[in-house]
Amino acid sequence: MFMGGALGLGAAFYYEKLAGAAASAPLAVVIAIAASFLAGALAALLFSFLTITLRANQNVTGLALTIFGTGVGQYIGEFMRVREGTYVAVSNTLKGAFNGSPFPAFLQELPVVGRLLFSHSIFTYLGIAMAVAMGLYLHRSRSGLYLRAVGESPATADAAGISVTRCKYLATVIGGGISAIGGMVYIMTVVGGVWNHEGLSGVGWLAVEEIFGVKVAKVNTLNMQGKEKRTGRFPAGRRPSWKKAMVTLTEDSKTIEFFEGMV
Repeated sequence: MFMGGALGLGAAFYYEKLAGAAASAPLAVVIAIAASFLAGALAALLFSFLTITLRANQNVTGLALTIFGTGVGQYIGEFMRVREGTYVAVSNTLKGAFNGSPFPAFLQELPVVGRLLFSHSIFTYLGIAMAVAMGLYLHRSRSGLYLRAVGESPATADAAGISVTRCKYLATVIGGGISAIGGMVYIMTVVGGVWNHEGLSGVGWLAVEEIFGVKVAKVNTLNMQGKEKRTGRFPAGRRPSWKKAMVTLTEDSKTIEFFEGMV
C-alpha cells in the first residue's frame, strides 16, 4: 500500500507538472492507477518468487516484504518531497477528479437515492464493478475455475493438467497490484492528494487480522531515531529515522504462534 500510494501520487503529480494547463483529470486518474498497480505487482512478483519458487514461509516473507514495501514507499515519497523542495501534492482540479462523483449533479441531488447511490468517488464504483467481474470470472470462466481448483487443492489441479505455478503467480501478482491501488486511493482521497510520510501508518497492518486470524485492538506507530554513524571513533551524523508499528491484540484474541518463540 505504501509503494502504491507513493508511486500513484508521484505519477499523477509529475504528469500534471509536465502537462501543465493541458493536464486531463481522467487521464491523471488512469496514470495513478497504472503506476500504483505496477508497484504492487512488482512487490507481489518478488513475494511469489520467494514463496512459490523458493518455497519460503509465506507469513515470514509477507511480514518482511511489508516492512520492505513501507521503507521503499517512504523513501520514494521523501525523495520526491526533497527533490521538489516542497510538499508533493496534486492541484484542486485533480483532487476533485479523485474525490468527486462521476455522475452529474442532478443525479447526486435526487432525494434519498442521490446521496446513497450517486455521490461517491469513482473508486467506489470501480471497486463494486471489479467485485462483480471477479465473481463472474471465478464462477463462470474456465480459467477462473482453474484458479479456484488450485486454491482448494493444488495437488488435484496439478493431476488434472493445470499449471499450478502459473495460476499462483498470476493470482498473487494481480492481487498485489490491486492492493497497491488501495494505497493510492487512500492517499488521494482520505489524505487529500498530498504526500505525508505518516499518511498510511498502520492501515496496512489490519491485514494481520486476516493472515493470523487474530483480533487487532489498535495499531500505534513510533518514530525511531536512526543510529549514529561513526568515522573511526568520531560521530558522523545519523542514519535515516524509521518507524516501528506496534500491533496490540484484544484480550479475547488468540496469540500469534510465530512470535511466541521469540519472547
